Amino acid sequence: MSEALQSTRSPVALLTMVHGALEPILMDYVDRLDPPMAGIVRYHFGWLDDTQPQSGARHRLVPLLYLSAEAAGGAGEHWVAPAVAYTLMGNCALMLDDILDDDRLRRGHPTVWARYGVPFAAQTSASLLGLAYEVLAEQRGPMMAEAARRMSVVVRAGGAAQLRDVELERRVDVTLDEALAVT
Repeated sequence: MSEALQSTRSPVALLTMVHGALEPILMDYVDRLDPPMAGIVRYHFGWLDDTQPQSGARHRLVPLLYLSAEAAGGAGEHWVAPAVAYTLMGNCALMLDDILDDDRLRRGHPTVWARYGVPFAAQTSASLLGLAYEVLAEQRGPMMAEAARRMSVVVRAGGAAQLRDVELERRVDVTLDEALAVT
């Protein structure tokens, strides 16, 4: 069994280590975006100032990616590219979800679309998804094509679920089973 699974490392220490390793690499990738989009993403991630909370969604499942890689005996740095790609894809979906749900606040601050407008939020979101695929395409190894394929499946499934959610919001006769199916 790997050291991470046997160790007494606290969850807080694990989160700090994983996020500390990911953050500078994620920032480097975000810097590849056109300057207006990079600024919007920095705002979304809470990187602009100390008064804005850091986006929890930015790293929501990243520790699981690290632990999975470590349990398989190959953590090293192999978990970083999929974690960056997942983070970018997840935040693409989050920006679109805020638009579709008409959410104007996230963690007490205006959402991207509320601050910059729908066109900027939608295009920035699309660029995040493109950047996520770019991250995977730049990696070597037999698993990266499979990671890109699986990410495509997740994106399609998420889009379909989002549309079902929008459809249900327009109806008054939604059953509990229908509501639970889109969560």
